[in-house]
Amino acid sequence: MKADVTREYSLVELRATNFLKLKAVRITPDGGIFKITGRNEQGKSAVLTVVEAGLGGRKAFPKEPIRQGESEATIDLDFGGLQLKRRFTRKDGGGFSDTLTLQYADGKRPKEPQHVLDTLRGSPIADDPIAFSRLKPKERYDLLRQLVPGFDFDEHAEKRKGLRRRTPDDRPRI
Repeated sequence: MKADVTREYSLVELRATNFLKLKAVRITPDGGIFKITGRNEQGKSAVLTVVEAGLGGRKAFPKEPIRQGESEATIDLDFGGLQLKRRFTRKDGGGFSDTLTLQYADGKRPKEPQHVLDTLRGSPIADDPIAFSRLKPKERYDLLRQLVPGFDFDEHAEKRKGLRRRTPDDRPRI
């Protein structure tokens, strides 16, 4: 089981229901990267907090993780060979309880699931996605270059430059 702790995983699917302001969200990143856009107060930060609370445990939980008017919230993170499920249940009289289920692809469950998650953490994106979003663009870029092996950032930048150089007459017509 110890070898599973050090194995590298990437996020295959993120699902959450009734978490913070989110009623329901499902994201399946293409190539491990996804872009979150939207107007103010539409849940962008809440999606990042799903990952933070899912991996970070109690110390990373928001004060009120359950959506107002709901009795429970869930976070499901699928890392391919490792599935995480957190369930938050509102207590009578205030507060909430939580449960964590962590399961490997072979059906085994670690004895200390939060320890496994703590071992997998380490990226500034996973540890504090809000802090990552506040980094200067160059700092975010440099960090992403380290975290996305195999992606040719320079080639992508050249392609983008070529698109910007086109005049309106050069663009493909639809």
